[in-house]
Amino acid sequence: MGKLGENLGIIAQISNDLRDILDFHNKSDFKNQKQTLPYLYLTNVLTGERAKELNQLIKMAGSGQGVFTEKEQQRLTNIIREEGAIHYCLVFQEMFRQKALSILEKIQAKDERKRKLKKLINVISGQDEGGG
Repeated sequence: MGKLGENLGIIAQISNDLRDILDFHNKSDFKNQKQTLPYLYLTNVLTGERAKELNQLIKMAGSGQGVFTEKEQQRLTNIIREEGAIHYCLVFQEMFRQKALSILEKIQAKDERKRKLKKLINVISGQDEGGG
């Protein structure tokens, strides 16, 4: 159960990171250089001009301006999407979802409880298949 909970926590954190990454009005992950999975991905994978552009945007936001202009938000959104940060996070999330489902199959519990846990795993990872 501990390993299942650990995987659920990771799935939930990645969901949170994905939800917040493009929410420039309410979140300041990039401005504060918060070590989220998409931020770490971009800062470790980008090279050349894209890396310079990302670093420039981060410095602009952290330099006292505090918020991204609409143009800067669009530039950052383009980097995040075009450079695969969202896809990378979704792949990682799916990997942990599959681990959680595998662990769940090995747990000795009533089918109804397993079904509810499976639904929870899918809801947290954004894979809710509907139904009850």
